[in-house]
Amino acid sequence: FEVIKEESYMSINKKLIFLLSIVGICIAACTKEKIDRREEGQVTIVPKWEKYNGSYHPMKYYFYNVDKTSVFPVIVEDTTTDGFTKTLPIGTYRLVGYNTDASELTFDASRHFTVVAHFTSYPYSTVPLDLYIVSADNIVVDDRAQITKEIVPSEIKTKTLRLQFQFNNMQVVSLKGTLDGAFASINLLNGKAIKDAGNISFQPLIPNEEVKFRISDLYYSPNNSNADSSLYKSILSLTLEVKDNNNTVTHTKTGETSLERIISEIISSYNDIPDDILLRVNVENFVNPESEERVFIRIDEFKELLK
Repeated sequence: FEVIKEESYMSINKKLIFLLSIVGICIAACTKEKIDRREEGQVTIVPKWEKYNGSYHPMKYYFYNVDKTSVFPVIVEDTTTDGFTKTLPIGTYRLVGYNTDASELTFDASRHFTVVAHFTSYPYSTVPLDLYIVSADNIVVDDRAQITKEIVPSEIKTKTLRLQFQFNNMQVVSLKGTLDGAFASINLLNGKAIKDAGNISFQPLIPNEEVKFRISDLYYSPNNSNADSSLYKSILSLTLEVKDNNNTVTHTKTGETSLERIISEIISSYNDIPDDILLRVNVENFVNPESEERVFIRIDEFKELLK
């Protein structure tokens, strides 16, 4: 009888130990889940296309956590009209979104906290970019938060710069040039120009034909600007093939002029660079015989062209 009783106690002890083990495992699992649970919230982005007659475009979005600069952006692609919901770690985010079916653009996502769109400035294209952005700053995601952002897409358009050449007492056979300080990039956070260093080269088929450029902006340095003048400048440089008076020998002549003054006058008149602006460029020989290989370039007139 005592043996049976002892075996009964042992059986009860084993069951008790088993139950305690299960309880311990559950407590440990719950504790681990509590420790490992990532603090995060949900963000819903709703683009409001009503302004564009209900039309919509497939979009690509980048969420940048501005609190953690070393973290790669969270990328979301949305092909619906209703927007999307994304779970994100807590933090303050910048949203940069654009439509992926835009025309004649290349996109650079390697920039700091933004995406940049590049386009070809010359030869000029009349094809619309059809570029829309859905962007926002300071989206604060708290733990377990549910945030909804309704954003009206912004259509981004470029500007047109025209150069009209007038050659005084010169028989110009060919013309090629460089325009420095005209930008062909767009910051998709705000739709403004990205001031990239670089030159735009051009060579019209006919020397005196109007030359057109698609630009996002022109560089202008006010007197109180801290911009690096070695990096940014607005200069028009020309190389011409010119026949002499006997129409037998061709000479190469060069010249350049700063656009700062004329851009300053344009901004003073319009408070900005107009969407379509024409500059009349006068080119003539230097009076000094020692400067036979140089030309004098002057821009005194500008005109806004209304569409």
